[in-house]
Amino acid sequence: MRQKFRRQLQAILAWDKHYKAEEYKDQDVSVLSDDERFFVVNARDDFGDAMRLAYRSLVIGLSRLAIHHTWFSTQCAEVEDLLRIYFPSDEDDMPSYLFHHSLSAEEKKQLDKARKRCLSLLERYVRDIEAGRVVDPLTEEGRKAYPPPIEESVLVAHVLLYLERFEDAKEKIDTILNSAV
Repeated sequence: MRQKFRRQLQAILAWDKHYKAEEYKDQDVSVLSDDERFFVVNARDDFGDAMRLAYRSLVIGLSRLAIHHTWFSTQCAEVEDLLRIYFPSDEDDMPSYLFHHSLSAEEKKQLDKARKRCLSLLERYVRDIEAGRVVDPLTEEGRKAYPPPIEESVLVAHVLLYLERFEDAKEKIDTILNSAV
């Protein structure tokens, strides 16, 4: 969605440049004002690296939280599958999920780091069980011993902020385009 929006912003700028050409000066063609063009350029740039970084952080946070909740529930057998889906260990293992599309080398390193952090918590839990330190992770004591990687409320707030920024930019672009009609 973010990439599609960015491509559409690029198309708006290309058409604006096309219709600002000398051959269209005498025709009744709507083009972007300087302020509108400034907004579209900034929105396009903002939905590049900055929003991709935010998106990747959200995907990793949601993935880690899903694995934590699954492990410390009655479906712990599903964790191995979730680890392969959310944090594939190598290029050959890379599934075709959209949240893994076109990852940079740095993003793959971040994915591997998040995978190792998940595994570290799970391994610590198994070691505690093997050592006889059994703590039910569904109790208050267990939640303190094996806290989630991120508080759900914090993650939800970040997701909402991401979506709000997206919606605000989309509404502004819609306003710009509708004013040209």
